[in-house]
Amino acid sequence: ELPFWGDGIHPYDTELFLSLLDPEWEYVLTCLPGNMQKLSENKHFGLASDDESGRQQALNFYKNASETIKSLNQYFGSRRVFAVAIATSPALHVDGVSSSMTALEKSLLALAGFDWNGAKLVIEHCDSGRLVRKPVKGFLSIEEELACILNLSKLHSVDVGMTINWGRSVIEVRDEIGANQHILKALHAGVLYGLMFSGTSSV
Repeated sequence: ELPFWGDGIHPYDTELFLSLLDPEWEYVLTCLPGNMQKLSENKHFGLASDDESGRQQALNFYKNASETIKSLNQYFGSRRVFAVAIATSPALHVDGVSSSMTALEKSLLALAGFDWNGAKLVIEHCDSGRLVRKPVKGFLSIEEELACILNLSKLHSVDVGMTINWGRSVIEVRDEIGANQHILKALHAGVLYGLMFSGTSSV
């Protein structure tokens, strides 16, 4: 999992960073670190934002991510980045912020037009701000994300998958069973692409 911060392969030392990567591995470019950084600067930042300037800022961010994947593959001399993890920000529990499926679908359709150099677009489900009393990230619900993915597939033949983040799903449901529930939802929708094991605590 390679973190993307918004501009280029690495914010401080690209040459050193690349030298540490194994050319035999396959990689996922995760946009969550940079997404959260941008969100701290602009509460409206995100692919699901109803604020048009915040949505456009997110599209530019992901455009840079697609260029970074191209640079990484050129460095390796082959397609080593097989997926890019995207987020459905902004955070719904923040005052004055609004998100919607309509905005997300519009953004995903735009992302599908970028050259991802063979990498699959994958929504990483984060804890939702719809029903959770005290969300951490507070993005769209998994039901909304899955509905967007299925609508895009049906109406525009756009292929987007979903990754379940174990820790995030447990945080959302406040129970270990939450991860299993989300895995099954994505599996039954036919779009489960990955599972990552981040952690959380009992408190």
